[in-house]
Amino acid sequence: MKKVILSLFLGLFLVFLSGAIAFGQGETEDIYTIWVGGHYTDFTDYNKKVGEYMYSKEEILPEFKIDYLSRGKGYVFSLNGYYYDRRNIFGTVTTRHGDRFAADFKFKSTIHHEGQDLLQNLETREAGGGKILTHEILDPGADYNSHRREIEGHVKALISKKNNIKMMVSHRTVLQSGTEQALSNNHCLSCHIV
Repeated sequence: MKKVILSLFLGLFLVFLSGAIAFGQGETEDIYTIWVGGHYTDFTDYNKKVGEYMYSKEEILPEFKIDYLSRGKGYVFSLNGYYYDRRNIFGTVTTRHGDRFAADFKFKSTIHHEGQDLLQNLETREAGGGKILTHEILDPGADYNSHRREIEGHVKALISKKNNIKMMVSHRTVLQSGTEQALSNNHCLSCHIV
């Protein structure tokens, strides 16, 4: 978690640094789009596969999107972000200052509903009345899902143009949490899958 917080603070610092450098560049061109909306999901006859990558909440949820581009002589700054729900977020920040400095940051958060195997296709018996295969679901109706967050950053700075000395730093963090279904097989006089 400390790495995530450090990465976010470093990214914000570089964004402000880019703005400060760009401020002294003279004429700039700014292009931006802001979009505000919302979506509603109805889970009547809900099938997990339909909402496989959606936050499971039956209510009206807000959506936001921003695209911002600022460019001037020798520099470009770009900010793109999209908020669909609290578990589906995407954002990038990119800046270039000639061949001296470049930075890219990306944050992506997604959810994946994995559904549940009800094991209804596992009924069989050995010929002659021997072993039998049975099954049992211990948590019927469970909501198996995983939440993946990815933070990535790349910074490149030209230290000496004459000797072509560059400093490059990259960092990537992937955090994943959630629950998934696992099957356990007990084999003795009969086969029982839990």
